[in-house]
Amino acid sequence: MDEIHDQLLGEVEKGWLEGPFTVNNLPVDRFVPIKRFIVVQGEKRRGCDDARPTNAVTSIQTPISLMGIDNATATAIELGRNGVAEISQAVLDQSDAYKSLIVDPAQRKYAVIVALNPISGELDYFLSNVLCFGTESAVLNYNCLSRVVSTLARRILCIPASGYFYDFLMQGRAEDIEQMATDFQILFGDIVGLIFKDTKKRVGPCIPYLGVQID
Repeated sequence: MDEIHDQLLGEVEKGWLEGPFTVNNLPVDRFVPIKRFIVVQGEKRRGCDDARPTNAVTSIQTPISLMGIDNATATAIELGRNGVAEISQAVLDQSDAYKSLIVDPAQRKYAVIVALNPISGELDYFLSNVLCFGTESAVLNYNCLSRVVSTLARRILCIPASGYFYDFLMQGRAEDIEQMATDFQILFGDIVGLIFKDTKKRVGPCIPYLGVQID
């Protein structure tokens, strides 16, 4: 419980959450509580929000088609047909992807995370400002952003780009690929404000993407 509570307080410092509140001073009249738990992913311990009650009544009216391996393969084939003999790739990974989108103020009653305060023994309530990792609607909403980013990269920057969740792939000539990645980061990082993980940036031939290498 200490780990979960400390994690929530850390997210308050980042501006992702507001609180802690008591049930009496929580700034929403009616709400659906969400429980936070820890998911172990290798060496990483990720906080996940148990939103099953909300997910059970969530209806997706705007399904989205993600750009996956088929799209990346088709792009590589088209580049080859246009004279690119050796294709290089760049892969960028957006950091804290779901946290880059805010919660609709009218929906904040569905974004109240509850955790036990290890010192007082009372329940603390946190109000999320950003998408909760664990809600089905967050998956759809973020992937709408991912698709918009990929589309704008193609239309504005003329970069053969595709996005699958928070992984973005660019493909092109070896002499152009580094500049493509730089232009992508300038537009969507410096100007739009998305944050990409420098440690996960990969540039070169035959870069693995979604478990596949394209050469």
